[in-house]
Amino acid sequence: VLLLFAWGLVLLFKSIKMSLDIAYIYRIRMVQTRPMEASWNARLLALSKRMGITQKVGLLESGIIPGPASLGVFKPLILLPIGMINHLTVAQVEAILLHELAHIRRSDYLVNVLQRVLENVFFFNPALLWLSHRIREERENCCDDLALQVLQDEQLYAQTLLRFQEYQWRKPQYAQAFGG
Repeated sequence: VLLLFAWGLVLLFKSIKMSLDIAYIYRIRMVQTRPMEASWNARLLALSKRMGITQKVGLLESGIIPGPASLGVFKPLILLPIGMINHLTVAQVEAILLHELAHIRRSDYLVNVLQRVLENVFFFNPALLWLSHRIREERENCCDDLALQVLQDEQLYAQTLLRFQEYQWRKPQYAQAFGG
C-alpha cells in the first residue's frame, strides 16, 4: 500500500509538471511573438507543399524560445527565435523550416505528448525511459532525413546545423540579468 501511495504521489507531481509544460507551450504561442515578413510565409507555404503538408502552418518569431520549435496538431505553428534569420542565409533558414515541417508532417507534437504520458506512468522503469530517449533521438534523425530528401543538399544542411550552433553560442548569456 505504501509503495502504491508513493507511485501515485510521484505520478501526481509528474502530471502537474506536464500540465505546466503544456500551459507554457500555449503561452509561448502568444507572448513575445510577432509575425514574420510575408515573403517568409510564402516560402513556408511553398516548402509545406514540397513536404506534402496540406494544412496551413503558421510562422512566428519568438522572444522566448532559444531555438526553432514546431507545435500544435490542428493549428501547427513554427516558432523561430527573434533575430535568428539575420544570422543565417535564406537557404539555411529554409533548411531549418524543412526540419520543423517534418515534425509537423510526422505529427511529432502529438507523439511527444503520448510519450510523456507513458513516461509519467512508468517513471520507475529504466528500460522504458532509455527507450523513450532513443525514440526522441530517432524522431530527430527521421526529421533530418525528411528535410534532406526535400533539400537534397547534405553539405548545406550540415553547414546550417553548424551555423545555428554558432548562433546559439554567441548569444549573450547574462544580458537579461543586467537589465533587471
